[in-house]
Amino acid sequence: MALLNTNTRYVYDGLTDYLARLATTLPEDLSVGFLVNSGSEANDVAWQISRFLTGKRGGIIMEDAYHGITESLTAFSPHHGKALEPHMRALLAPDPYRGVYREGEPDLAAKYAADADRAIAELDEAGLGTACIMIDTSFLSNGVPEVPKDYLRLVTEKVRAAGGVFIADEVQFGFGRPGTHMWGFESHGAQPDIVTLGKPVGNGIPLGVVVTTPEIRDAFGKATGLFSTFGGNPVACAAGSAVLDVIAREGLVERARTTGEYLREGLRGLMNKHPLIGDVRGRGLVAGVDIVKARERRAPARAEMERIMNRMRELGVLTGQEGHFGNIFKIRPNLSFQPEHADILIGVMNQALSEM
Repeated sequence: MALLNTNTRYVYDGLTDYLARLATTLPEDLSVGFLVNSGSEANDVAWQISRFLTGKRGGIIMEDAYHGITESLTAFSPHHGKALEPHMRALLAPDPYRGVYREGEPDLAAKYAADADRAIAELDEAGLGTACIMIDTSFLSNGVPEVPKDYLRLVTEKVRAAGGVFIADEVQFGFGRPGTHMWGFESHGAQPDIVTLGKPVGNGIPLGVVVTTPEIRDAFGKATGLFSTFGGNPVACAAGSAVLDVIAREGLVERARTTGEYLREGLRGLMNKHPLIGDVRGRGLVAGVDIVKARERRAPARAEMERIMNRMRELGVLTGQEGHFGNIFKIRPNLSFQPEHADILIGVMNQALSEM
């Protein structure tokens, strides 16, 4: 920060070095990018690219999705029951616990993926076509479901066959949080055309990245001359490089796996004492705790969840609230979270549940 902080009209080593390092963590063809200031900006640019590439105007998302705060992205964020805009279609959440198809049924991935056929057909009938599908690879807004294996691959194949592209929103799940992989799309076995990054990419310093192929970048960049005054400035790139340093040096991908497993094991232990917990799920350093009125009916218990959440806050532990019915704890701690911190969270949740 003591050096001249200019913008990306003037190329500097910190910019090129950072993008080169970032590219080594991604599939080989996803090797170039645009630098902006946030995940919202990154998703907005990705939507612009998808329309430019395809000439189509329709978008597909998950129900209850959230992707950002720009005007165009409010259409991609029907969070909290907001009605869909005419050029958007939303897919059924692939939720084997509470969805229309439940665990134990055959071909869960194919059954849920078939809903993409409906969305694509509706966009075609409306004369819009399918420009893209944008997916938060953590599915956090859907309540952290146990997404059936191959679901995301099947859906993206359908979208590509319809002429659209797959935008992987890694703002919430990327940078090692899956525990088994650096990126969420890898953990689902799906290959995106565009990857968007934000939030943890600069660990608090404003930075967002749109990563894509050289062919896509060159075509869109030449046509639009996209430029961001502060996106990718030297301070932001230094922060981005420092994040990659710490992830590698401290083994945070593996820590996300082991600590996440420890956390969920402890949360499942609470189920033996508290019938309000209907399900515990997640992967890597993400956990979802489904609060229900009765396990056999799986009836969502939003009011009870909020009482527990607020009592936990009073006891010093902050959590999030997600899911279509607002009854699911979203536990997504920073990657420095360790087993001793998980013990604190589990103990406080146990106390809050015991006081219900």
